[in-house]
Amino acid sequence: MNKKKTAIILIIIIVLSAGAYFGVTYFLDRDLEQQEKELEMLKQEQVETKSGQVIETELCNFEDGEFFVKIPSSFTQMTQEMMAQKYPSGNLPTYVFSNEDGTVNVVLNVTGDSMKDDDIEDFIKTVSAQVAGDSDKVKTSVYEKSGHKIGFVEMVTPAKDTDIYNRMAVFTVGGEMRIVSFNCTVQLQEEWQPVGEFIVESLHFPAE
Repeated sequence: MNKKKTAIILIIIIVLSAGAYFGVTYFLDRDLEQQEKELEMLKQEQVETKSGQVIETELCNFEDGEFFVKIPSSFTQMTQEMMAQKYPSGNLPTYVFSNEDGTVNVVLNVTGDSMKDDDIEDFIKTVSAQVAGDSDKVKTSVYEKSGHKIGFVEMVTPAKDTDIYNRMAVFTVGGEMRIVSFNCTVQLQEEWQPVGEFIVESLHFPAE
């Protein structure tokens, strides 16, 4: 793996450790069951935490409609200044949406780094290997959604004051890497994990 992609992996680890609804376009060339599941997901605007707290979400588009992700309506988007404080290394993600005290976050990285779908599986394996020493619970998989290959990683990583639960999806758009991740402190993992699953699984691509 070249130095550039190794650097990207390090950025991901640092970010993880730091712990509009639209008209549905009919999807062609998809398995009917999967298509129905995606349509149902797009219609669903609420998700509950384990204790039953209702979290309202909005389907937001990023990078002029390259992809869509559901973001909790109560979350606030961090400014560049806020991100610089949260990620003092200088490796800032593109977007961060957080709850009031910053313990639960949705992080999106829009990189200009080239990547093919065929590279995703190896990339996920490399990320897993890089954090394996710090995380005893790493789950990975690769699947397809809307014609896009998705690399999935779920893990717990150490941070300065506590451990961080991470759920991440890596994919490509136009030959460039994109990352959507959810993270929260391990103290909130059990409560917020259903929300994290919902957010990452809400990743949607417009029909091409």
